[in-house]
Amino acid sequence: MTLKQRHILQQLEFRNLIRFCHLCQSRSLAQTAAQLGIARSGISESISELEQLCGLPLFQREFRQFIPGDSALVLSHHFLRMCLLEDFACRYTQAACHELGWIRVRFPYAAYRGQTSAVFFDAILRTQRQYRDTLFCIEFYDSYLQDADSQAGWTPPWPRLAQFDIVIGPILENPGANSFIKAGGWLLLHSQSVENQPPRQAVDGRYEGRVCIPRMPWALLQQAMQLCAQLQLNYEYDDRDYLQIMMRPPQDDRVFLVNQLCLDTTCDANWQLSPVDSTLMSAIELRDYDGHPAAKLLLHNLRRVVDRPASDPPLFSPGTTLKQWRYFGLVAEQGSVRKAATQLYMAQPAITTQLKRFESTLDAVLIDRHQGVRQLSLTPSGTFIFQLQQGLRHMLADIQSFLQTQRLQQNQRLSLGVVPSTDVNSRLSELIVNQVAKWQARYPDVRLEIVEDKQQVLVGLLRSQHIHLAFVEDNVSWLIQEVVSAPEPIGLVVAPTLASRLGIAQDQPLPWHSLHDCPLVLPRRESGLRKLIDNHCVAQGVTLVADVESDSLNINQRWIAEAKYGSLLPRSAVEGLISVRKAWFIPLIPQLRRTIRLSYLKNRQLNPVERNLIDYLRLKLDDGDDIATT
Repeated sequence: MTLKQRHILQQLEFRNLIRFCHLCQSRSLAQTAAQLGIARSGISESISELEQLCGLPLFQREFRQFIPGDSALVLSHHFLRMCLLEDFACRYTQAACHELGWIRVRFPYAAYRGQTSAVFFDAILRTQRQYRDTLFCIEFYDSYLQDADSQAGWTPPWPRLAQFDIVIGPILENPGANSFIKAGGWLLLHSQSVENQPPRQAVDGRYEGRVCIPRMPWALLQQAMQLCAQLQLNYEYDDRDYLQIMMRPPQDDRVFLVNQLCLDTTCDANWQLSPVDSTLMSAIELRDYDGHPAAKLLLHNLRRVVDRPASDPPLFSPGTTLKQWRYFGLVAEQGSVRKAATQLYMAQPAITTQLKRFESTLDAVLIDRHQGVRQLSLTPSGTFIFQLQQGLRHMLADIQSFLQTQRLQQNQRLSLGVVPSTDVNSRLSELIVNQVAKWQARYPDVRLEIVEDKQQVLVGLLRSQHIHLAFVEDNVSWLIQEVVSAPEPIGLVVAPTLASRLGIAQDQPLPWHSLHDCPLVLPRRESGLRKLIDNHCVAQGVTLVADVESDSLNINQRWIAEAKYGSLLPRSAVEGLISVRKAWFIPLIPQLRRTIRLSYLKNRQLNPVERNLIDYLRLKLDDGDDIATT
C-alpha cells in the first residue's frame, strides 16, 4: 500500500507516541503498562496500530520482551522531539508576548536508547520547564562515524541562544570533569558458561583469548582498539549494534568488550560482567559553547537522573491532539473556518468545536473572532502556536520521508521510472530490455517495477519517494544523476517527401536557425527532452516555435511518417521509421547531445540493490558495452 502523509497526520496521536517511546526504553510490556497506568492490552493495541500505520515491523518479540529495531529507535527520536514541542506550547502560550529563544541540543544517536533515552528526555523536559521562554530543540547525529554530522531540521523563527553537545569521548590526562555526565571503564561481557574462562591476565601481563568488539560510537571503538593494543589482546569486530547484543541472552561463548557507558537496565540479566584492568576510561560530556546558564541546570538534571531506575511515571502528559494541531494550522493558513472545512471535507461546527477545545487546553485565545469579518486573524498567542505548528508539520514530514525510505529499502523490489520512448529500438528501450534485464537475472529475488511517465512526473515521484530511481534526460539540481549511456546527437527527423518540399538534402547537416521553415511537432515543455532543446536554442539565439506540442508518441510518429510534421529526436528514438525509409535523420549544427542519467534524491541513502544497479550500468558504460554504440 502507498503510505500517504495524510495517514500520518490523521492517525498519530501523542498518547500512542508516549506508549511507543516508553516501550522502546523499557522493552517490557508489563513495566510500561504499570508505569503508564493502563492495561497491557492497551499498550499492545497501540503498538500494533502504529506498526500497521508505518508499514514496518518496529519490534521483535523475543524472550517475553519487545526488542526495538533500528527503525523504532529512529522513530522514538522524532516522536520525543514532537512531545517536547507540545509541552512547550501547553505551558508557555502566555509567554508569546515575551521575547522567545531556542537552544540547540545535539545528542549522539548511538547512545540514545534504553534507559539513556529516558534520562535524557527527562532532563531536557525539566530544564525546558524552568526556562519559560526557551524551547530546547534536539538534533541527533551519527556517532558511529568519525565526523559527527547531523541533519538540520526545523528551527524556530526566534533567536538561537546557545548550543549544547552531548559527546562521548575518552577521558584525557587533564579532563574537564565539571562537564562530565557519567564516566565508565571497560568490561568483558560473557555468558555464565564461560564465567571462569573469559580472557584473563596471565603471569607475563598479557591477556589470553579473543574478544569481540561490537558496533559502538566511534570514540569508544577507537579506545577499545587502543585497549586491545595496550593489553596485547586479540580481537574481532562484530557489526551488530552493542545494544542489540546486550538486550538478548548470550547465544554462544563469545566474549564482548564493552564500556560501562553502554550498560543500563535493558541489559539482559544472563550476561556476566568482568572488569578489565586498565586505566583507560571514557565519558559522556556536556559541552557548552556559549556560556549559557541553562547548561549548568541541564548538567545538574542529567546527573541527578542518570543512574536512577526508571520507576516513576513519565513527566510528559500531552494535553492536545495532533488532529487539533492540524485543524488549527489549516484554519490559520486559509484564514477561514469555512475554507478549512471544505478542504477537510468536514462540517464547520466540528472544526469549530475542536478549535475551542484546543484553545481551552492551551488556556489562550488563538483566533480573533469579530462579527462581519470574513478573514480570521491570529492573536499574538495564535501566531506563537502557528509557528510551533509549522515545526510539528516539518517533523511529521521527516517521519513520512523516513518511513517511505525504510519501506522502499525493506521490500525486495526496485521501482524504476522511465521517460517514454517513441521506438522499441531506442537507446532507452534497449537500456531497459538488455542491460537492466541482464542485471536482474543475477538477482532473481528482486522484483522489478517499471513506471513510464514524463520527466516532470517522475521527478515528483522521486521526491515523494514512490519510486527508487528514474532515467531522465535533463539536469535537475536536487537529484544525483549518474550517466549510464553514451551521449547521442539530436537531429531533425523528417519524412523524405517533406524534406524534398523543404529543399533538405539527406546527408547535409542543417543549422538550427534554418528549422523555422519546417513544421514541427515537439514534446510539451515539461519534458526533459524539450528542456534540452529549448536551452540549446536560447544559447544559440534561435527562436523555435512548435506547430504542435504533443506527448503522444504514437501520434507523433505517425505524423512524421505521413510527412505532416518533422520532429527533433535522437536517432535511436525513430530507428524503426529510418530502417524502412519512412524518415531521414538530418544532423544539426552546432550539435546537441542527449545523455540518459539514472537519478535519485540527494538526501536519500541508497540501499545495496539500488547501488548495485547503478554500479553495474556504469561499469557497462566504462567497458564500452553501450547498446547505442553498436
